[in-house]
Amino acid sequence: MDIQVATTDKNLADSLSHAFHGLTGAAYRSNKGGELFIVGGWANEKVGKEGVITSLKAGVDTIEHGSEFDDECAKLMKDKDRILTPNIYIQTAVLEAPIIRDRYTESVKKRLEKGYYDSIRFAMERGVRIASGSDFSGGDTLMGLSMGKNAAELGGLVKAGLTPLQAIVAATKTASEAMMMGDKTGTLEAGKLADVVVVNGDPLDDITMLMEETRIGMVIKGGEIVVSRP
Repeated sequence: MDIQVATTDKNLADSLSHAFHGLTGAAYRSNKGGELFIVGGWANEKVGKEGVITSLKAGVDTIEHGSEFDDECAKLMKDKDRILTPNIYIQTAVLEAPIIRDRYTESVKKRLEKGYYDSIRFAMERGVRIASGSDFSGGDTLMGLSMGKNAAELGGLVKAGLTPLQAIVAATKTASEAMMMGDKTGTLEAGKLADVVVVNGDPLDDITMLMEETRIGMVIKGGEIVVSRP
């Protein structure tokens, strides 16, 4: 598999250097055929427009976070038909994490939060494909948000301007495309995996109900019922 990894976070780059046998630049390439492009980074002063544009020109398929993402970035993404995964919920929630909240003044945190939402607005206005993704891991640095709470990201996307249906598409169809699994899952079609969530209520009226465990009546994974509630 041909893997290219780009990051504008020095700490992450140092980690990748060890993982990929001496990586020192912005990308690592193996020679086993196939392609998978990944770009990563965190919302600090090293992540921004320059990193996004450089990565897109280098050929990455997805941009995660997309801090300082502006109209120029959005236009380039649309032209190249790439996918933005904003991770909006975690980016805003983490500003109140114990190890971070005291680093910034309230005015700086508001400016950062506005920038995150503006990034999504620019993407939407240009017709960039948006996928739902997250950094939820349960770690203290991420507010203790664990896997299984990922539906909060959909609420964040709706707050940013997506309709509830657009947010659901971001978490299903577009997310599967970002993972290069669009031919296997992401939509309910003959020949694809039967991955279904049955909700007690209409999330198009209130997207937040997807965050309520009691509202999830059934989960079908690969055609098998793995959760069933009365």
